[in-house]
Amino acid sequence: MAQNTPNIQEIIPPEDVQFWPPQPGWYALGGVILIIIGIAILRFRKHKHRNAYRKEALRKLDTISNLKATDKQLQEINQLLKACALKTYPRAQVAGLAGKDWIDFLNRTSESAIFSEVRAELLSSNPYQNTIDLKYKKEDYSDLIEQCQHWIKTHKLYKH
Repeated sequence: MAQNTPNIQEIIPPEDVQFWPPQPGWYALGGVILIIIGIAILRFRKHKHRNAYRKEALRKLDTISNLKATDKQLQEINQLLKACALKTYPRAQVAGLAGKDWIDFLNRTSESAIFSEVRAELLSSNPYQNTIDLKYKKEDYSDLIEQCQHWIKTHKLYKH
């Protein structure tokens, strides 16, 4: 029976695959991943830097809202909103706005028209009149603060 079997050589198994050093493809993949991570970090830092004014404005608004509601606070709120708008929009488009035009701008640059008629009147009223004591309720002032916070957090960025 041994004469009928052909001359078969023994099978040689391949060498074990080594874990280190990796193949060049793994180096390329690692490089691409590092580049993607670097780009993501840069974009995050740019976004955070670009929106830092919002955080500062919210902090100032919080300080203003803790004070008694007076016309001076209304004037400070207006100045704060205008400073925020000037960080995002061109000076020529924002600086000259007052009254109804200013409120229209705030509503137009928000997600929706957030400044209701009473709050808009409160915000755009003459800062030298004693408007808060005569016409408006304390709730109107606190609602105005909330609407201003919402605008600062969510206003649209200017697109060139």
